[in-house]
Amino acid sequence: MDNHTQSFYAKSRRLAEQSVSKLEENVHSRQLSELEERVTALKNATAIDEASIGSPHFSEEDLLVLYEDVLQIQPSDEQTQIVTGQSSEEEIEAEDLHTVRTTASRLLEQDTGVDSRASFLVNQLVMRRGATVSTQDTPHTSVSTPVNATGSLVEAVANRLESIYTGLENFQSYISQQASIPVGIMTEKEWSALIRVSVREGASEVAERVLDLMKRAKAPIAETILNDVLAVYANEGNIRQAEAFLEKYVTESPSERQRDLHIKSYVKATPQNSIPTDALSVIHKYESLATPAPQQSYTRIIMHLFRSRSSVAHAHAWDLFSHMRYAAHSVPDAALYTMMIRACASPSYSGEIEPERAMDLFTEMTVEQGIRPTAGVYHAVILAFARSGKEGYIHEAYRLAKQMLDAHRDARGVSEFKPSQTLFRVLLEGAKRLGDLSRVRWMLAEMVRTSQEEQQNLDETTEPSIKVDDAIMTHVFHTYAAYRVPFIRSETKIIENDGGSEPSSTQNGDTTPNEDERRVESQPRQGSAFSQLPPQTRAEVIFEVDALFSQICNASKSGFSHNFRYVDITPKLLNAYLSVHYSKSPLRIYRELYRTLFAGVNVQKIPQTYLDALERCAMIRNGADRKDALKFAEEVWEEWQSLETKWRNRELDDAVETITPRHVEKATVAMVRLLSNCGQPERALELVKAFVQRYPPLDIRNAQPKHEMRSTRTVLDASRPLVRLTTPFNIVEDNVPPCLSFAEIGILHSRFLEKNDVKAIKYLKWVCKSYEGSLRIRRDRTIKAVPRSVEGDKQGKEGQTVE
Repeated sequence: MDNHTQSFYAKSRRLAEQSVSKLEENVHSRQLSELEERVTALKNATAIDEASIGSPHFSEEDLLVLYEDVLQIQPSDEQTQIVTGQSSEEEIEAEDLHTVRTTASRLLEQDTGVDSRASFLVNQLVMRRGATVSTQDTPHTSVSTPVNATGSLVEAVANRLESIYTGLENFQSYISQQASIPVGIMTEKEWSALIRVSVREGASEVAERVLDLMKRAKAPIAETILNDVLAVYANEGNIRQAEAFLEKYVTESPSERQRDLHIKSYVKATPQNSIPTDALSVIHKYESLATPAPQQSYTRIIMHLFRSRSSVAHAHAWDLFSHMRYAAHSVPDAALYTMMIRACASPSYSGEIEPERAMDLFTEMTVEQGIRPTAGVYHAVILAFARSGKEGYIHEAYRLAKQMLDAHRDARGVSEFKPSQTLFRVLLEGAKRLGDLSRVRWMLAEMVRTSQEEQQNLDETTEPSIKVDDAIMTHVFHTYAAYRVPFIRSETKIIENDGGSEPSSTQNGDTTPNEDERRVESQPRQGSAFSQLPPQTRAEVIFEVDALFSQICNASKSGFSHNFRYVDITPKLLNAYLSVHYSKSPLRIYRELYRTLFAGVNVQKIPQTYLDALERCAMIRNGADRKDALKFAEEVWEEWQSLETKWRNRELDDAVETITPRHVEKATVAMVRLLSNCGQPERALELVKAFVQRYPPLDIRNAQPKHEMRSTRTVLDASRPLVRLTTPFNIVEDNVPPCLSFAEIGILHSRFLEKNDVKAIKYLKWVCKSYEGSLRIRRDRTIKAVPRSVEGDKQGKEGQTVE
């Protein structure tokens, strides 16, 4: 190739490379321009979004509408019934009465009765076949019943239907022995109305007749109709009729509602203060058949056990609760949780308040199970905390009350729960144990204010939802009694200005007749001027209490437009009023009140009245007042002795509150302590001897046999709980006879030690050891279920003589 050709190819390559480079530059420039446009568009879009975010997008009304459904409070059953359009009981009852009257007017016509036409057809058919028929086969009933008498009207309709179906059955028997012609005389609505009206009138026999007629008419019988009739026998506690009804009309396995009504009949037939053994056997029998009763049945039996005054029944209620969660229903409902938490607030089988268990159940219900708490649950757990008497738990009760009123609010700020009389009452339980008078005065004023506001919108016959009653005022008086005034004149040190005399002070202001007591005596007992500051002295406390009690007495006499018109003067209220004077007034004032107060308002004293007076006299320390206290205590003791004798002979009136063995112990111990402090140990020893003679230590050994349901043997398919929460060791017995311990009569023992009276010391020692040994034997027999040993009792009687 020559040089010319080479130069031509070299030039061509340079031109091609230049064109390619220019093309690449053009493409790259176009790509950069497109990328810049996209970045610019993205920046503009971001700026628009930031501008939209920075400005408010929703108004307050929009947010309220948005969160109104989220924070909506669940309506109650009555509100749900109104919203869903369900008929109330009054509307259903009126509709049933109208249906029964319409049916009666249709069936009780004499000239166009269906039974007459049926009799005519039967007679014609028989005559064609050449036979005769007796008129008894087709009876005709002439009924004339007033429409206003509903009960007799239903019975008349039942008689008419019976005659009609008798004629129809005879007619069908002549047509064919196998064929059955359905006849629609009654509708399902009319059948149901007849039965419901019969149930409301208490005519269960008529309701069963109607059910028999439904069978004859081959009409379908709804389960709700059967349950309505069965509920009558269950509410009456008629076990025989309930079981006969189930056997007759329930062909298959009973439903949950029918099983519940079956068990309810047994519970209703059980006396209040006894364990429902038969009901427990039935509910365990259903468990063995793999058809456990509904939770409502367990709740009903547990409620009956808690209402009993027996600690064994209370222990069995907790055992049944644990057994139910193991064998039938693992998750209790809100009603059962409420009952068990409420039981923690009352001294049950162990004789103690259980705030820890109440908190565990409340946490389990609300946190673990996610069940929405009700007002009853809050009231129950607050009551358990308040009655514990411990300051930490009482403050926790206040916190729960605040949570109850503030935590459950809707989007508009309306609380689901409102302050109620029950809430105030359970909070007063805790405040009075702390002596928190400021809080109690505020709650009392708040209740009065709320009651007055509600009364303005109500008529005179309607009671407000929050009212001051005798239970509220009893707590208020107890708070005044427990309140510790910041200024006690007798405990104040008086220092002379000249410094010539030494400071002087007195030891006790309860018994010394000083200026503070004279102010109490001279203080007027009328008036209602209460300052915002709590009372600073005992005289001011007595003034406020007397003013409150005076208003209560005036309200009971007038009864109209008064803040305390709902307060009934009861023995417990009078005892609470007296307790304030016991702690804040001198002896001569509350002694006079004790003599005149109950007679002035015509209220009978209860055992606690005598015990409060005796124990207050035994607490007096000043020797100058002990003689007067002894005279007063002797008057009270004489009244108590007559009441105790009636109790021992079982002659007490039903109006008097029942005396317990613990009352007898406390009264005797108070009198023994007072006599010992007054320098009369011989009289105190005579009281101890009389007590031992009336209540011998050997009587304590007679332990009651263990209940069959309390057996601890592990047996499958047994008619008793398989899982227990209690043991025989922590169940307190209820019927232990009165006894004495060394801690109670130790002061008398000290007095004889000072006198070096060996014989009296040995006797007191024998008394304490005898009661202690008898209690130990009773405990062993109760736990081990050992029968009474006659030989052991004889040996005890032989060793009872004291040298």
